[in-house]
Amino acid sequence: MGYLPAMTSRIDLTIDKQGRMSVGRLGFTEGHAVAEPLPDGSGWVLRPARLVTEAEIDILSGPGNAAEIERSVRDLAEGQTRPGYRRNPPG
Repeated sequence: MGYLPAMTSRIDLTIDKQGRMSVGRLGFTEGHAVAEPLPDGSGWVLRPARLVTEAEIDILSGPGNAAEIERSVRDLAEGQTRPGYRRNPPG
């Protein structure tokens, strides 16, 4: 997601009749963001976000899966391959 470095000055935003506002003036240029209410209800915090699918969460939350993925990426970068699943088996 594209966004500019932290801003320290106040920015006034305009909300249209459909309830929309542009967050470009806040420094967001594209991608996704997550809006979370402040605990005291006085406002919202808007943060850049990267969306993850349920399948990615399942894979990355499994014990040892992230380490195995990192090991595979390292091995591939070093030219090492291991026998395993092939998308298009010969024959």
